[in-house]
Amino acid sequence: MRLKRLALVMAALAASACATSPKVDPAAEEQAIRALDTKWNDLIGRKDVDGIVALYASDGATVWPDAPASHGTAAIRAAWVELLKTPGVTAKITPERITVSSAGDLAFVFGRVELGIDTPQGHVNEVVKYVVGWKKVDGAWLAAYDVFNSNAPASPPPAAPAATSGKDKGK
Repeated sequence: MRLKRLALVMAALAASACATSPKVDPAAEEQAIRALDTKWNDLIGRKDVDGIVALYASDGATVWPDAPASHGTAAIRAAWVELLKTPGVTAKITPERITVSSAGDLAFVFGRVELGIDTPQGHVNEVVKYVVGWKKVDGAWLAAYDVFNSNAPASPPPAAPAATSGKDKGK
């Protein structure tokens, strides 16, 4: 009889644990992240560094081309300040695929950014690809990892100086 009672108590506890597990609505979480990408575009357009940095977790990181990784709020702020100082910089983030974990606490976004900058040769536009890993912190989605890179091939190294023959020495 005691075993039967224990089994019933254990079954009831297991059932109540399942009943109290939060249900994840992947579509709603995806829409929340899409709204954050829209907000991110607006903040970039306004060059609102404080607003942009607020989208990141305090232990977040950026991993961008031609720069060391930025870890933590201060380094992320410095990276964005530097990027937004670029003459004529524009960026439009377009998420293409959003995957939300079954627990609803992590999400990954793959997409493209239409990036524009002014150069001495004129305005240049490039489409780059990105991945952002989001995590929920106290119920809010925050960027944990922000990675992007170019679709363009790497620039060739500069040409080596022409070799001189031994007879040219001393002239």
